[in-house]
Amino acid sequence: MADVLQDLSKIVMFTAGLLTVETDWGAVHIDSRDATIGPDPTVDQSIYNKVKFTRTSMMLNTGVFDQKFTIPFLLMTCDEKIDITIKHGRDKSRHEDNLGQATALFGQNSYTSSYNPRDIIENPKSFRDCKVDGETFSAHLHRER
Repeated sequence: MADVLQDLSKIVMFTAGLLTVETDWGAVHIDSRDATIGPDPTVDQSIYNKVKFTRTSMMLNTGVFDQKFTIPFLLMTCDEKIDITIKHGRDKSRHEDNLGQATALFGQNSYTSSYNPRDIIENPKSFRDCKVDGETFSAHLHRER
């Protein structure tokens, strides 16, 4: 049987976003299967000195209270909506004030995780079907059969 070349096309969306942290640490986790997060290549990369990226998460850990940190990121996905979870430290400016929070801003919406009395260590809050609206590119994948 002769080899047949099958052409698969996927649309990849790139959406710029910001993570704002008002506590000693904050993170955004991508819960969707076909999405990833990474640093924004258009900004000075030294801004990421205290940021750790994995394929599906971004975490800023400053150890500093009473300051607001804003870090850019880039989402890459094949879907128009993604699921995320935001986590952060408990306190904002003093021990046990319970005012810490983290916010992800992308797709013209903001998603904020405030104090969560059921989990005061990570204060997780999940968001479903978050709309992304970025630049789209077509990626052509070729598979031989």
